[in-house]
Amino acid sequence: KHTVKVTRPGYRDWTKTVSIKGNETANLKAKSVLITGRLNVEGPPGATVYLKGKIIGKAPLNRDLKPGAYELKLAMAGKKEWSRNVKINADKTSTPEINMTNLTGSLNLVTEPAATWLLDGIEMGMTPVREQELKVGAYVVRLKAKGYRPKTLNIVIEDKKTLNKEVADRK
Repeated sequence: KHTVKVTRPGYRDWTKTVSIKGNETANLKAKSVLITGRLNVEGPPGATVYLKGKIIGKAPLNRDLKPGAYELKLAMAGKKEWSRNVKINADKTSTPEINMTNLTGSLNLVTEPAATWLLDGIEMGMTPVREQELKVGAYVVRLKAKGYRPKTLNIVIEDKKTLNKEVADRK
């Protein structure tokens, strides 16, 4: 009996015991199995996941990778980009803690006279509005005051900026 062992960096060892008599030969077929670890990305659903600068899919996702260090990045509209270096270890799962914060700006809204204001159809209160923090994006603001025609404004909130709106008499 003879034991044959095949080793290759980055792959699992392959070992086989064979019995050979006299001048016989044995043909063996070694199976190479790559050693991997697992990356588990539990970021916001739909966030684009980049690994080493290339898109690998959308969160959530799992990926088997060769052990080593990788640059992981997540991007999503309306969220601050998130990136970290992650280490993948053989036969282990790496689940980085991902916290993507909303990009926000603010709204100052002054009307004459005071009015009820709605944001995308949801009643928010009375004007004036001071430093109302909102997620980055486009909104429809509707103003209603007794004895006045309703007024509709289309606004866009930008990251780290304050939008100032003044609306006068709407009779």
